[in-house]
Amino acid sequence: MDKAKLIQTGRSQAVRLPAAYWMPGEEVTIRREGNKVILEPISNSWDSLIASLEELPGDFLMEGRKQQDSQPAETRSKLKDIAMKQGIGDIVRPLD
Repeated sequence: MDKAKLIQTGRSQAVRLPAAYWMPGEEVTIRREGNKVILEPISNSWDSLIASLEELPGDFLMEGRKQQDSQPAETRSKLKDIAMKQGIGDIVRPLD
């Protein structure tokens, strides 16, 4: 089994990969699966989306999508007031 070196730099940790494991590009996606950390090259194609769709169960959305009821006008108004008090009212736009 091959090994990689862990390097501590400030508050970050880096992994020095052997040449056999180098990936193209300047960034990778990272995710955890249990105690594993998985690095994957960032793909500009649809391959990763198609692969993720294959992982969905066969009965996914067979009953259709349950649409959530929209919020009452009173709730929207209260949320807008909160956004204004927080100073973000200019980036919140009403759904009406």
